[in-house]
Amino acid sequence: MLNRLDEPTSGIIRFNGQDYRELAPQKLRQRIGMVMQAAYLFPGTVADNVAYGPLQRGQTLPAEQIATLLQRVDLPGYQERGVSNLSGGEAQRVSIARTLANDPEILLLDEPTSALDEDSARKVEDLVLDIIRERRMTCVIVTHNAAQARRVAHRAMILKAGKLAAIGPPAEVLQDD
Repeated sequence: MLNRLDEPTSGIIRFNGQDYRELAPQKLRQRIGMVMQAAYLFPGTVADNVAYGPLQRGQTLPAEQIATLLQRVDLPGYQERGVSNLSGGEAQRVSIARTLANDPEILLLDEPTSALDEDSARKVEDLVLDIIRERRMTCVIVTHNAAQARRVAHRAMILKAGKLAAIGPPAEVLQDD
């Protein structure tokens, strides 16, 4: 619901104090960048994928900015690589770079490491933590991995059957595995 892929059946979700239903879904999604569980990349090159969001708004992302974003996600020189030749971890980092190209205010990550091996998952976790610190942005990570939530979260929420069951510091809210 945070980016209007679904609508609440009751209650109000506010974005910067405003009922988010007053914002067009496309505009809201530009401000809340989402990285899905599986890295859904478009056919073509890595650069094509990174430039996609701004292009949808009629903006051209300069090659230098694409290079900077790829450097930031530890993929320097990947601009001309075809997306079909990427590993799972590389594809997920391209997905993060593509999301960052839209300069979102908030990052929404839907189990971004669940399809990755442990080493790749830790690299993505470290990358996300660095980005949110650098940009001083809010990040919501959906995960079923309590250990991961303890590593990366400042605050945790437990949802059961669509209802809030607990909220607070991860050490208090999350039970041991």
